[in-house]
Amino acid sequence: MSKRSVSATAIMDSIQRLAKQDPEAFGTLFVQVTLKLSQVDRGAYDWFMAGMIVRTSEAYGVTPALTEVKQKLEANDIQGAIGALKPIESWADVMEHLASGEALLEQQRTAYVM
Repeated sequence: MSKRSVSATAIMDSIQRLAKQDPEAFGTLFVQVTLKLSQVDRGAYDWFMAGMIVRTSEAYGVTPALTEVKQKLEANDIQGAIGALKPIESWADVMEHLASGEALLEQQRTAYVM
């Protein structure tokens, strides 16, 4: 067994202080830790990321929208199916926007102005 020089509790306490004192540095650390997790434990990374995707898709009603699209297509209601795609399109747009980093820049600009 290897000796640990710092406990997990001490690291978490430090991370919580960082989040309060310097949210920007905390955000940077979070990204770095997430990337490292993808390298060290791909299963844990996949579980974490899938959970985030599921929660955001639930917030936008993606699953019920897919069900409605399917029903509309089965009924040959093409225009209705196109309309039912709206929540899915909104979710995809938001995810693309967030992934681009633009949302983070907007948040930083807003914080700077205030």
